[in-house]
Amino acid sequence: MNIFIPAKAPTTQVLTSAGTFTTPSGARFLYVEGVGGGGGASGAGTGGAGNGGVGDTTTFGTSLLTATAGAGGIFANAAAVATGGTGTISAPAYGQTFTGGAGDGTMGSTGAGGGNMGGGRGGGSLFSPGGAGQFGASLGSPGVDGGGAGGSGASGSSFFTGGAGGGGGGFRAWIPNPAASYPYVCGAGGAGGGAGGSGYGGAVGGAGKILVTVFY
Repeated sequence: MNIFIPAKAPTTQVLTSAGTFTTPSGARFLYVEGVGGGGGASGAGTGGAGNGGVGDTTTFGTSLLTATAGAGGIFANAAAVATGGTGTISAPAYGQTFTGGAGDGTMGSTGAGGGNMGGGRGGGSLFSPGGAGQFGASLGSPGVDGGGAGGSGASGSSFFTGGAGGGGGGFRAWIPNPAASYPYVCGAGGAGGGAGGSGYGGAVGGAGKILVTVFY
């Protein structure tokens, strides 16, 4: 039976932008976790609000590990929800991929003198739940760590709340006998959609992130 005895305690680096990861001397395995950017929420209002923006893909080793972004929230279409991103792992890496959660769809009110309605909750990611929707005169909560953004609320007699963004896809992967370095990109979150009539703009999606644990 083979028993793995590490030469020293593992170390972890958190990557939040773009650059090159340099593998420390003596590394035997890398354990890499990552998420793509979350989608932004749509705006809210009586009409004319903008849809949320799509986030950006997160990569480690160019195409070795990828996590695509969540879709942007969609205004005034309750049947259309923002889908979550997905992940891929290529050899020699191996592990598990994750699909981001879908964002809540928009809701509408047509009653005379209708009150405030809360915006949708964003789709979650491997690292985080989505941002929460808010009631009334407030933006939704931005997503974090690849989570989709929450939709904004609005008040009035005939309006639509913001549709929330989808969560970024994710991966958890082992890389044996790692190379000397790996380029990486942490995808940005999608932009929030513009406000509609008597409404409010959507919140931004959470940015992607990568965690690299080195085993010696």
